[in-house]
Amino acid sequence: MGAVQKDEGQDTLAGADPGFNINPVPTVLGFQANVVRQFGAYRSRNIGGPKDILPETYNKFFTFDRLYTLRWDLTRSLSVDFTATNRAWVDEDSGRLDRAARKRMWSNFWKGGRTISYMQSANATYTLPTAKIPALDWTTVRAGYSSTLHGRALRSWLLTWGNSIQNTQQRSLIADLDFTRLYSKWKLLGRLDQAGAAAPAKPPAAGKDTSRNKQPSFQRKVPELKGVAKGLAKVLTS
Repeated sequence: MGAVQKDEGQDTLAGADPGFNINPVPTVLGFQANVVRQFGAYRSRNIGGPKDILPETYNKFFTFDRLYTLRWDLTRSLSVDFTATNRAWVDEDSGRLDRAARKRMWSNFWKGGRTISYMQSANATYTLPTAKIPALDWTTVRAGYSSTLHGRALRSWLLTWGNSIQNTQQRSLIADLDFTRLYSKWKLLGRLDQAGAAAPAKPPAAGKDTSRNKQPSFQRKVPELKGVAKGLAKVLTS
């Protein structure tokens, strides 16, 4: 039995290739919430006149944004990732809020607010098992799928006009071909990249008879390209 090694939380035998490699737990799982509350009041000074005559103006907003992230390497060949951003507006009454108005505002907050923008993207990548096939082990083929979704809501007083939504999707197939590895499968082409011819065999020492130990050779001689054929083969395999 070979040495036992631990790889990604699973015990496997060294050098062994398990039949199944399923990861039941997401690689990345994240959630982020951003809450921003701003309140500003401005009143112009009434020079030479009574106070509190000029009206007070306000600059305030209350936003509640959520970000979601998921990446899951289901297997060594299949991985998916998903990201989404939800932007929400917490509606509140105008002006300074009294007790009842604050209660309504916090009720809208705990409901998640009113979504004004939502964006998501999803991607999936799968590596085809061509490396497991001896005739295709010089190729790496990846199939991918990606999609996006974007929805936008209008102002609360324009809801009768409806909202807008758009989406996209894309499919891809990428192949990496290692021709050097392909040519090495054919000895005739594999010899093109050799540094030089094999060193000639040393002659037997003088006075020593090796005829008794000489055995017939049945090895098949590998053909070798020469001249124009060799030059043409190098151009075609460049």
